[in-house]
Amino acid sequence: MTALLGAGILAAAAPLSRPSADAREEDLTHRIAALEASLERLRRRPSPADMARAILAPSVQVDAKAGAGGGTIIVSRLEDDDAYAGYVLTAFHVVAKAVPGSRKPRPVEITLYRTDGAPDQRVEGALVLWDEKKDIALLKLRTPHLLPTVRLPSRERLRQIGVFTPVYAVGCPLGHAPLPSKGEISTLRKEVQAERFWMMNAPTIFGNSGGGVFHAETLEFIGVSTMICTFDNPTATPVPHLGILLPLESIMDWLTAHDAGFLIDPDTR
Repeated sequence: MTALLGAGILAAAAPLSRPSADAREEDLTHRIAALEASLERLRRRPSPADMARAILAPSVQVDAKAGAGGGTIIVSRLEDDDAYAGYVLTAFHVVAKAVPGSRKPRPVEITLYRTDGAPDQRVEGALVLWDEKKDIALLKLRTPHLLPTVRLPSRERLRQIGVFTPVYAVGCPLGHAPLPSKGEISTLRKEVQAERFWMMNAPTIFGNSGGGVFHAETLEFIGVSTMICTFDNPTATPVPHLGILLPLESIMDWLTAHDAGFLIDPDTR
C-alpha cells in the first residue's frame, strides 16, 4: 500500500506538459492527410454495377453430379471454327467424379449467369487439367459468343497482398447462384499436405468450393476457394470464417508447369 501511495504521489507531482504549437500543427497535418486519404479511397471505390461486372459476371456454377460448386471464367477467346473457347478454374474435389478413367466418369455441367443472378445458359465442360493435392482443376467450354472474364493481376501485384487485405469470396453456397461475401486475408501460411494455401475470414460454406476470390479494392482475381475448416468434436462442424484458398501465383506456377501459363499469367503472354 505504501509503495502504491508513494507512486501515486510522484505521478501527481509530475507536471503535465501541453504540446507545443509546432506539435499541434504537425498533428493537424497528419489528421488532414488521413482524412484526404479516406476521401480518395471513397472516390476510387467501385460502384455496385462495376463490382457485379468484375466479380459476378465471370462466376459460374460447376456441377459434376457430386454436389455443385463454384468456378471462374479466366479466358474466353475465338477459336478457328468461329466458336469461342472459355476456360474455367474450379476446385478439383468439385469435379473429381469427372476424371477420365474413374468409375463411370460424369459430365461437368457449367451454368452461366447474368449479373442480376438469373441463369443465362448451361453448357457442358471438359476437364483439361487437374491436381488433387492442390485441389485445383481447369475446365474448357465452348460457346457461340464471347464470355466475361476476370481481371488478372501481375505477379508483382499479387506479392503486395498481405494479412488484412480486403477480399470478396464468390461461390455457390448450398446450390445457390454465385453469391459474394466480404472478409480479409487472415494468413498467407496455411499448409495442407505440404501445399501452401492462404486463409480468409470471408464467410464460406459448402458450395463455395471452386469459386473465385477477388481483391475488394481492385476487383482482381487472386485465388480459388478450395475448402473450409471444420471442428471435429464429435462430428464435423464447418467453421465458415476459416476459409482456405489456393493463391493465384500458385495457380500460375501450376499452369506454367503444364504449358498453359499463357492462359492466366500476364508475365508469360
